[in-house]
Amino acid sequence: MNLDDLWAGGPFSSPTYNGANWNASYAPTVHEKLKALRNTIFANGTAPDLNGITTDAGDYGTFSSAGNLVIARGGGIDYSNYTRWLDMDQGIIRSTWKETKNDVRREYICSYPERLCSHMTSSTTPFPQVSYSIETIQGHSNLQLGCQDNSTLVLRGNAGSNGAGMLYEIVGRVQVSKTTGASTTCSAGVITVSNATDIWFTWTGGTEYNIDAGTADQHYSFKGPDPHSSILKRLSSASSLSYSSFVQRHVKDYTTGTSQNFQLDIGQKPDWSRSTDQLIEDYKEQQLSGQRGDTGRTLLEWLFFNFGRHLMFGSARGNLPANLQGVWSQGSWAPWSGDYHDALQLDRNTNDGSLVAVPCNSPELPQTTFGCAHWQQLIWELFNSVEKALQILGTGGEQSFLLEVQKKRLRLDRGLRIGAESQVQEWKLDFDNSAHLDHRHLSHLTGLYPSYSIASFVPGSDGIKPGSLTRQALLTASTTTLIQRGIGTAPDADAGWGKIWRAACWAQLGNSTRFYDQLSYAISRNFAANLFSLYNPFNTAENTLFQMDANGGFPAAVLNALIQAPDTQYLSETLTITLLPALPTSWSQGALRGVRVRRGLEVDMAWKAGSLTAVTLKAPRLQGGKQIKVIVKGKNLNKELLVGRGNVTKVL
Repeated sequence: MNLDDLWAGGPFSSPTYNGANWNASYAPTVHEKLKALRNTIFANGTAPDLNGITTDAGDYGTFSSAGNLVIARGGGIDYSNYTRWLDMDQGIIRSTWKETKNDVRREYICSYPERLCSHMTSSTTPFPQVSYSIETIQGHSNLQLGCQDNSTLVLRGNAGSNGAGMLYEIVGRVQVSKTTGASTTCSAGVITVSNATDIWFTWTGGTEYNIDAGTADQHYSFKGPDPHSSILKRLSSASSLSYSSFVQRHVKDYTTGTSQNFQLDIGQKPDWSRSTDQLIEDYKEQQLSGQRGDTGRTLLEWLFFNFGRHLMFGSARGNLPANLQGVWSQGSWAPWSGDYHDALQLDRNTNDGSLVAVPCNSPELPQTTFGCAHWQQLIWELFNSVEKALQILGTGGEQSFLLEVQKKRLRLDRGLRIGAESQVQEWKLDFDNSAHLDHRHLSHLTGLYPSYSIASFVPGSDGIKPGSLTRQALLTASTTTLIQRGIGTAPDADAGWGKIWRAACWAQLGNSTRFYDQLSYAISRNFAANLFSLYNPFNTAENTLFQMDANGGFPAAVLNALIQAPDTQYLSETLTITLLPALPTSWSQGALRGVRVRRGLEVDMAWKAGSLTAVTLKAPRLQGGKQIKVIVKGKNLNKELLVGRGNVTKVL
């Protein structure tokens, strides 16, 4: 039972917590230390440490679970034909089984329209007794679990152990069918249901977190009102619905949100005679043996694609974006705090006439230096985004700001260099060496994928001397870098996301063989039987962790093998859409419908024997003007089109 904004730590548990920032009185000293650090880096290329410019994180805290729902029946129940599945067309988990003279069905739903979760159990004959309770989370404080009435549970507590953490509350309520003799009672935090055929348990919760209170005027408290009244209002509103209406509202929202106009066919053939864990086990055995003809492989790849979309949709629509474990973290502490990782700061300085980020580093590598490749690439793209956003929205009073951004962009180091080993340099200075060649991160290839500094490189553009660098040279250097970095099973950790990122990069380079090898290697090595991606930083069985990165990256990597439309610096530039750039031979026939690409365009396409058979381009939400120029190309296609808003163009 997770609430997406429940956090143990931070300003709630420590009144002196200030986000790991220096106090204002110490700012002049920090500025002097930063100046000295930059001078050291410019003189020596690196610095041994950060010279005391960072502070201790203090009571930073962690994302935390609120509780666990416990449903219990009497022991000794004989059952058979148990089946459990996730319906990804409707966003409902279902299970069915047989008992003596009884057929049982359960449905689990978390509804976005109602902002609550539901657990419905139905049987052909009444259950003698079923109990519902909430298991509290060890590590939280001031826990109070009790009964509001005979059908309602209330859990209140403070996140963390010091008694002063974020206030949270969960309320759960049971509704039963009007079966003769059916009843509910509640005592000591346990609801007991007797003699009912249909039992509907709904729960919702909230915290006192308020994003609008994260201001200087509010002393960055992020503290809002007690959530109790809003929770009860939400629960009462849902209780007025029939179960069928509740399901209909959820399904309508889910299918609209996941865009049922979107469909992917890679030649998969449904085979529900094998469970998901069997499909995974078969896939791993085939991977080891080198046999790849089983249709179950394509089915499993298709399932992973849609499961990744389901997880992202299910965890990114709440009060906060999805974190490292979505909303599926367990316990009072989440790995890496279940937080968000900020990979960019905008401290800039001038070196040899260009603007560079200093100090900087490349993630989890030792050098503290200046002009790190991915920092420079991202800053340049950020400046482009500012210009494009103001072009769409209008500059208003931001004209002088835009001019300043444009001037700085012309002086910005682009972070694009080819090193002594013919690789993309990771830093402004060529520090690459064999000690980290197989490192799991690919930070300096950010501009290849998922971004565009490399993918859409234009010779002679901002900060690039004419004739000094070509797009093809950068793509070749990117290939060298990917080969050097290995297959994502480095001594520094065996991570699924590292393999999926590599797959997406190989797709960007149009290498279908390496794309598919990397994708299938990730499936065989880094995913659990329930399709969750696993990460084992310590190489011990008890420390294998769920980390959502690879699940979210999987559909992105697959799409990048089927369709590419990398961004451009200016909205006025022609957008190039490449179809089937890295199509594996095992997906030689298929279709993609309703896929959205940049500039508000949508593409429908089909292929057979590896060649395109039909392509339609739609422009329902065109960006960048009333008309834009588009190039659509593929194995048997190369057309330049002028597309207008609302147009539907049959390209092939």
